[in-house]
Amino acid sequence: MCQLEVLAQTVNTQAQTLSRSWHEGKDHALSSCDVRRTTIPPLDSAGEEARNQLLTAIRTLEQLVLGPKDTFQSYYFKTAEAGVIQALCQLQVPSHVPLYGAISYSDLSKQVGVSEDRLKHLVRIAAVCSNFLAETEDGQVKHSDNSLIWQLDPLTATGMEVMLDHLPLSSFKLGEVCAQDPKDEKQDVCGFSLAREQPLYAYLESHPKEGRNFAAHMRAQAVQYGDSSVQGCYDWTTLKGKTLVDCGGSFGSVATAIVRKEPTIKCIVQDLPKVVDSAIKATAQDPDFPHDSISFQAQSFLEPQPVLADVYLFRMVFHNWSDAGARRIIQALLPALRPGSRVICVEYVMPPIGTAPSYAELATRRLDNMMYTLMKGKVRELNEFKELFESVEPDLVFTSFKPGQLRATHDPRCHSMMEWVYKPSSTPTDGEAVSDREALTNGEAPTNGEAPTNGEAPTNGEAPTNGEAPTNGVALTNGDALTNGDALTNGEAFTNGEAFTNGDAFTNGEALSNGETLSNGEILSNGEALLNGEALSNEEALSNGETLSNGGEILSNEEALTNKEVLTNKEVLSNGEAVSNGEAVSNGEAVSNGEAVSNEEALSHGETLSNGEALPKV
Repeated sequence: MCQLEVLAQTVNTQAQTLSRSWHEGKDHALSSCDVRRTTIPPLDSAGEEARNQLLTAIRTLEQLVLGPKDTFQSYYFKTAEAGVIQALCQLQVPSHVPLYGAISYSDLSKQVGVSEDRLKHLVRIAAVCSNFLAETEDGQVKHSDNSLIWQLDPLTATGMEVMLDHLPLSSFKLGEVCAQDPKDEKQDVCGFSLAREQPLYAYLESHPKEGRNFAAHMRAQAVQYGDSSVQGCYDWTTLKGKTLVDCGGSFGSVATAIVRKEPTIKCIVQDLPKVVDSAIKATAQDPDFPHDSISFQAQSFLEPQPVLADVYLFRMVFHNWSDAGARRIIQALLPALRPGSRVICVEYVMPPIGTAPSYAELATRRLDNMMYTLMKGKVRELNEFKELFESVEPDLVFTSFKPGQLRATHDPRCHSMMEWVYKPSSTPTDGEAVSDREALTNGEAPTNGEAPTNGEAPTNGEAPTNGEAPTNGVALTNGDALTNGDALTNGEAFTNGEAFTNGDAFTNGEALSNGETLSNGEILSNGEALLNGEALSNEEALSNGETLSNGGEILSNEEALTNKEVLTNKEVLSNGEAVSNGEAVSNGEAVSNGEAVSNEEALSHGETLSNGEALPKV
């Protein structure tokens, strides 16, 4: 039996199975004007599989019968046919054709403002080539199965119009995209932005009507299967009493589905300010919205995450972004992660080539193409997701995967679930620095991988315990984070050996104000100086920046005594006073050889003496 006969037999067999599935569901025919249906009827599992196999066989059979040349020609014919449908939609022709009955070309021409002759050509092209609109026996225009959606589901129809307006034009810019950004490093260089001279969302914002239509279409898609899909993709009962942040959560439909499944979860829905404003207004009027469980917050997932939550949910986010953009999203989470924090992604996951039924791979690769064309997005394989997270934060450990359904067409039942848990690989001991990914937030920091609290710091190389901070005199102040083993002064962080003074960075031994010190012989405030890293105080050289008490005893960790009281955090005496043998020198007087200079000998503006020589103000 030749391939043509095999395919024909497959079509016949699968069509019979599909027909039985519809018959058992009391649906005896395909969508038609008689039943006014815009989607196929519900199917059992056998019917679903038969439909998938039938679509694959029909496509293969068509290409086999056409041959390579005619198959290739069909690509640009279909593109041109899509242009005809786009023109009819732009003219609002489907909206003027009545749901029941028909309308004459003459009347339709007057309503849409196009000549009767041109209108007739457009309608007939769409009807014959795409089964979009139709004619009655007496030559009037009526709806076909495919055009009914403009009357029965205008919300979905307007979303489709947005795609018809932009996707074909944008797709022909892909060659330019690859030439301008061959490594996919520029998120805004995509087919849409080159075609419209703006990224998609910027364009929709500057064209409010299209923006509203697009947003409504996306919400409608999410709602169609969204609740059951989200509720079934994860065991939400394991998060009893937890806090979940829905990143990019729009109007909160996903969060609503989650709290209806597990009411004790507290959800924070984050999105851009305009979206949040609209969401708050919309949900305020909804008596069924779970206001006690869901709140809204204006927050971009490209900015550092401010909320310390148990779970961070990204539903249908990452496929909008290139790898470079996706890494920014993950990076923005790091300041909020604590041991045990979970990151859940609900996404389309691309099956590796050749490993899934062709209908499922075809549908997903079509989506991959559309996302790259419109937004520089990407539909990733599971291993690509793992590598993406690993490249940003190795301590985000991949823990579970629940694949979505393999289907020939897209809906939320195709979404897969992936989960990562933050498991720090080590905690700082014996002077080890707190790493960037263990940065402190809201005064909390690591103890066995958690952050030190209350800004407490151990000294002399003691290990951090019970919320205390890292060692060797490197202290945390006000719960701020240490990075790369550097120290904090007055709550300001030193990074890569640079010192901050009032938030300004000084590098390579430049002078600091406010009592901070410099190495290699540079000037210290309070009349002290360093020589080759040793502090001179009372004419005695101290190593490691140590100072002397009244009795000449060495004080560690740069602490100073005045009247036997320890000044911490490199504090100095008020009003520019200095310490000489533990006594305060007032009113900006200077110290020379450890002795106070009287008022007559005082240097102006708080200048100090070193061995009798005036040093400039620091």
